[in-house]
Amino acid sequence: MFYSDYGYERQADGKCTPAFWFNPSTVTRSCSTSHNYLNSTGYRKVLSNNCKEGGKDVYSPRKQHCSPRPPRGLRLTTSQGELTATVGSNVTFLVYLDDGNSLWTYIQLDFGDGITFMYNLSRRGDGIKHSYREDGIFRVTAHAENSQGYDISSLFLHITSPVERVYLSAPIVAIRKKEANLTAVVWPVHHRTLTFFWWFENSSEPLITLDGSISYTFWKEGMNRIMVQVSSGCNILQDTKVIIVKGDPSNVFIGNMNVTYVCNFLITHLCSCKHCLLVSDNVD
Repeated sequence: MFYSDYGYERQADGKCTPAFWFNPSTVTRSCSTSHNYLNSTGYRKVLSNNCKEGGKDVYSPRKQHCSPRPPRGLRLTTSQGELTATVGSNVTFLVYLDDGNSLWTYIQLDFGDGITFMYNLSRRGDGIKHSYREDGIFRVTAHAENSQGYDISSLFLHITSPVERVYLSAPIVAIRKKEANLTAVVWPVHHRTLTFFWWFENSSEPLITLDGSISYTFWKEGMNRIMVQVSSGCNILQDTKVIIVKGDPSNVFIGNMNVTYVCNFLITHLCSCKHCLLVSDNVD
């Protein structure tokens, strides 16, 4: 006597066929390529029944070769589990595969800086080391592939370098209720890896940006203190400026000079000089 095996259903004619949700060609993870395994034909014998059909035992499991499995569950990480490193340091990448024959699966690592590396998964258990030459945020991608399919995993790695100097560029005088442009100039130049903290007047919370330039509107006349802090990894530098905020631009003075007068004077003479140059260029 036979019952239908796991994943099979008995039909009206008594035969056992795979259920709609079951794939009879599925191979267990322990089945390695070049080995064999016993695959069920859909029947499970009860006690010691020796039922035969046509002289051939069609109910017993059949020996089959372990075929390659597509890669599944690909995971990419660093050896320390961190997603940040400094310029010039070695970063070790580790690749894990939940399912798929490692002997026949190849991994391509794209480090995000124009460099790629390909290897067989079974030969790199200690990971792959890579060093970045400049700072930035890099998308690192692992691509696992064999004859049965592929899988992809990615991470974003932040490569930082120390900030040596920061200078806050700001106007000496600003007009109340009008935007003033502020810029934090950083040496050496960084690429998208800095965080800027802007502190205005007596604020208890900073304005946080990823860009070194902002526009800010002052609402209080008088002396306004501004501080910017630049963070790169564990390194933080800052600079401070004091801006004079006036309500009426016609009454703004630098020393004994009216700012409006100075601006009009410069504009007039610059335009005149430009006109003279244009005239002189046309004289042959």
